[in-house]
Amino acid sequence: MLLPLIIAGEQIIRAWKWRQLLFDIRLVRTLRLFAAIMAGYFATIIIPFGISPLIRSWLVARRESLTVAAVLATAGVLITAAITGVAARFLLGVDWLEGLLIGSIVASTDAAA
Repeated sequence: MLLPLIIAGEQIIRAWKWRQLLFDIRLVRTLRLFAAIMAGYFATIIIPFGISPLIRSWLVARRESLTVAAVLATAGVLITAAITGVAARFLLGVDWLEGLLIGSIVASTDAAA
C-alpha cells in the first residue's frame, strides 16, 4: 500500500517541476499536469512506442491553449543543457559546475529555434 503512494508522490513532484518549467509561458496547475503525466503513461501501455512525452505535451497544450512546440521546448532545453554539460565536462575537461554552466548557456536559445 505504501509503494503506490510513493509512486504517486513522485509523479506529483514531477508535475510540480514541469509546472515550474512552464511558469514563464503560462501558469498551469500541478494537478492538471499530473493528469497529463498519468494519461501519457496510460497511452504508453496501449501504444508502446515511447509516445508518452508527446501525449503529455499535446494534452497540456490543448487544455492550456498553448502550442505543442512551446510545451515540448521546455523539456528540450533541459535535455540539451544536460547533454551539453556532460559533454563539456568530459570533452573539455572542465568541472561539473562549469560544464553545466556551458550547457545552460548553449541551451538557453534552443527553444527559440
